[in-house]
Amino acid sequence: MQLKRPTTVLLAGVACIIVAWSFANPPFASPDESAHYIRAVGLGQGQVVGDEADYPSGSFVGIDFGNERQLRWRNETVRSIDIPPGLSPQGVDCNAFQILVTAACQREVDTPKGPTTELTPVGNYQPLPYILPGLATRIASDPLSGNYLGRLASALPTIALLGLGIAVAFRTGTGGMSILGPLIALTPMVLFLGSTLTPSALEISAGFAFASAMVRIGLDRQAPRMAYVIGGVSGVLLALSRSTGPVWVLLLALIPLSLRGAQDAWDAIRRASPVSWVALGSIAVAATANRIWEAAFGPDFHISLSPVGHSLSEGLGWTALTVSEQIGVFGYLELSMPRVAYLTWYAMLATLSVVALMVGQRRQRLVYLSIAAASIAIPTLLQAAIIRHTGFYVSGRHVLPFTVALPLLAAGIVASNRSRLAGLATSVPLWFATAAGLVHLLGWLANARRHAVGANGPLFFFGHSQWAPPLGWAPWLAVVTAGVSAIIAAGWLAIRERPPVDSVMTASSE
Repeated sequence: MQLKRPTTVLLAGVACIIVAWSFANPPFASPDESAHYIRAVGLGQGQVVGDEADYPSGSFVGIDFGNERQLRWRNETVRSIDIPPGLSPQGVDCNAFQILVTAACQREVDTPKGPTTELTPVGNYQPLPYILPGLATRIASDPLSGNYLGRLASALPTIALLGLGIAVAFRTGTGGMSILGPLIALTPMVLFLGSTLTPSALEISAGFAFASAMVRIGLDRQAPRMAYVIGGVSGVLLALSRSTGPVWVLLLALIPLSLRGAQDAWDAIRRASPVSWVALGSIAVAATANRIWEAAFGPDFHISLSPVGHSLSEGLGWTALTVSEQIGVFGYLELSMPRVAYLTWYAMLATLSVVALMVGQRRQRLVYLSIAAASIAIPTLLQAAIIRHTGFYVSGRHVLPFTVALPLLAAGIVASNRSRLAGLATSVPLWFATAAGLVHLLGWLANARRHAVGANGPLFFFGHSQWAPPLGWAPWLAVVTAGVSAIIAAGWLAIRERPPVDSVMTASSE
């Protein structure tokens, strides 16, 4: 297995968009980024976990918690961190939750110049995602440069993992159909989070790579050993990314087991040994380390579905928002894209799903329907049984490490049954790539406008900008446009990678 032209170009496009997001999105303008920045700075200074603390009042980033459950939950995870001189982010998220306020307010913020002690509600989170950003902040002179450096350091492993996932998902001989999985799985939200300082960047990118490997192993009887290597590396990183990491590893690992059956999956592991054994052992060690950390520093969860009817109703009530957030809701989750962006993404996934169910073998269809059902059931049950007790809700980013598997599996089924699609237009990958690229551009522009002139400001805002990123808007608009162009080009190249159909991977038997 190697990087082909379509995958190389697609990865280049993804990397460009992530870089454009990193600089064109104002510092600290993503979910809880100031809190994650404090955690990273502390870790970079040698504070693996801060001192236990409590919030002195019911507020966080200037917003009232609103109820005792939220404050009580935050005090389960809050830690105090010693911040070096000049790096305190106090006040820099001045337009959080205010879509009519531009990021120009950051120029008016006078952050502390001396050393400070800051509280962060993510102080006991798994440390791995913060190591590289924390080290990067050591060379920063102020919080804004510290945030930019932390973002770039976080983006490096993110881009690498996305590249591994794209590479293992793509197969020649499929009429370009295998590229549809990465195109739909890598939503604007995935790339937005990949550009920010947050553990979600590592968790989602590792989940994407691990899901890609699991789908490849499940559908391809001749899956290359590199698929097991990618599965092992991404599985370890996923298990160490957040407290829920081992859960996603376990659920995603059920994909090849379900597609191939227990005996066939066992035979595949033995044929891939010792690579498969090293991968399995490494993931087991990482998952154990995760549980040890959580036992020592993690919060105490209250788990209860009582009353069942009310809790499930509340869980379902958040489903629509959770789904839209997986496509793209930016800032502190207060800025949505135009409706056409969501409808386009829903249409692409629905089309791919229908085709997969039409051509897939019986077992493949059952597994796909199970993953689809789980993509709704998991956030519903999480909200109903756990998160509602905290006063918050399950965000789309919290389940993306699992739900990215849905389009990957659908595309894998379509690709493995390509011979049954003789009448399907060969230009479909190009259509999807064009639609996906334009939605990425639309999301980036919507966020840029919100911070430059406010969400109700001029549509053509570049000449009226009150806030602009480093170097101005022009270079980052050029970078994101180059990224979108590369995504479209990848779709065009994918349909040209068409060796004879008999070179297509062998599908799982009924």
